[in-house]
Amino acid sequence: MVLKGDVRMNERFKLIKPYIENKTVLDIGCCGSRYKSEGWLHFNIKKYAKSVFGIDISKECIEFLKEKGYDVEVANAEDFNLNQKFDVIVAGELIEHLSNFQGFLNSVKKHLKEDGLLILTTPNMFYFKEALFLVLRGYPPVNPEHTCYFDEVTLRQLLNRFGFSIKKIMYTTEIKYNKLKLKDVILYLIEKLILYKKLKYGTIIVIAKKM
Repeated sequence: MVLKGDVRMNERFKLIKPYIENKTVLDIGCCGSRYKSEGWLHFNIKKYAKSVFGIDISKECIEFLKEKGYDVEVANAEDFNLNQKFDVIVAGELIEHLSNFQGFLNSVKKHLKEDGLLILTTPNMFYFKEALFLVLRGYPPVNPEHTCYFDEVTLRQLLNRFGFSIKKIMYTTEIKYNKLKLKDVILYLIEKLILYKKLKYGTIIVIAKKM
């Protein structure tokens, strides 16, 4: 049972790392899907932040992490009150799972220092692999746990609506291609030919602040 981050430090965290170093951080949805495997975001945040507190709706995960010494608590991302403020709030691959964006962003705002930053990461709905899937199979690749898709424009509109302004938007892809598989070779070559970042990369990273 693994409780550590990816030794290669995945591409997403490389871009997030400068914003959380030596900061007090709240990690919303800290369990994610990797808390017992390589590449766990919360582990990497804990390694470089001044301090990190995590919340998640999964009681099983939180109990497990508390036994391992992590500072975590069961809480709903759409409505929480921790009675403290943070330099940085991270929500990695979370917003696409939510139903109540207003509750989520109002809770974030309440816990963010005046000069603090919100870091969101979410799948990019215009990623070329999603488009290929739709063309070849006739329907989009829908994750049953997701409530919506986002792109740069809709994220900007949503954050502006609830009192946040975007400071920076970045794109990345964490997929590692197997060059021994024909399908992966084809996808790799297509990716190399694409110049437009909104199509080339599978993950959007947003750095935002309170207005």
